[in-house]
Amino acid sequence: AKANYALALPFHQKSAEFAERLARLEPNNISHQRTLAIGSNNLAKTLAKNGRRAETLSIMNRGLDIFRQIAAADRLERVARE
Repeated sequence: AKANYALALPFHQKSAEFAERLARLEPNNISHQRTLAIGSNNLAKTLAKNGRRAETLSIMNRGLDIFRQIAAADRLERVARE
């Protein structure tokens, strides 16, 4: 199973790079931001499984920060609609 994580790593890295580009092109697009957060989370998990824990924490925190921003924006939008 460990070999599968090693094989998956470059794919998760590429996926995170593409998500980053999309998020930069359209920073107000919540879907792109969510994709970036999920991609960051997937990459962090794969890095951890490959023993690269030093990188894992910063990438995981980045994804968590994006999810927090999405949640805050959603709360503001709900309040504005009321």
